[in-house]
Amino acid sequence: MDFAVLSDIHGNYIALEKCVEYALSRGVKAFAFLGDYVGELAYPEKTMKMIFEMAEKYNCYFIRGNKEDYWIDYYNNGELGWKDKDSTTGSLLYSMIVCGHTHIQTKFEINGKTVLNAGSVGVPLFSNRKSQFLILHQTGKQWKEEFISIEYDVEKVIEELHTSGLNKHAPYWCIVTENLLRNGNISPGTVLKRAMALCKAETGTCIWPDIPEQYWRQAVEEILVNKQIKV
Repeated sequence: MDFAVLSDIHGNYIALEKCVEYALSRGVKAFAFLGDYVGELAYPEKTMKMIFEMAEKYNCYFIRGNKEDYWIDYYNNGELGWKDKDSTTGSLLYSMIVCGHTHIQTKFEINGKTVLNAGSVGVPLFSNRKSQFLILHQTGKQWKEEFISIEYDVEKVIEELHTSGLNKHAPYWCIVTENLLRNGNISPGTVLKRAMALCKAETGTCIWPDIPEQYWRQAVEEILVNKQIKV
């Protein structure tokens, strides 16, 4: 039996559709989802609809990622501290669904074990504008990995950031995401870390998610200024 391993979709239903179509064309009927289903891009309900439909049709396994943990903690803590029109938590509020973390497709050995990172379906790093996932092929008692990179309509995903209004809910986060989709070279985490450092340097403290927009703007201008991203 072969498994398709899909991680970090982040609401990119257009890329997910391409990856699933490809896996099915290869005869794959079992899927492992590694978390972070939504929380970055427009129309999260379309992504979740696809996933729920797949769970009814195929042999699917699901685990939760850090995004899902954020929502669970938010609910458990009385839904306090998040704000709309805020680059730190605006996209989380926009999605509000509880349903590989590095977004870099790779293979390495550690302590005699093989570690496989499927990459990211929705917002991969260093993928040349392609969606990524992993197929595991079973031969007897052995598994053989096949890393997949597949083209999809990146510009349509970016257009939907604006037509959906998500860019107004999380303005600078969406600027960083747009750059990531087009160029694949700077993660939101890199900009977030810089925004928090700027906040701490000026105020003496910075605790997520209370990061004023002015520090997001400074971080975006510092890190993306040479990428010709409009801020």
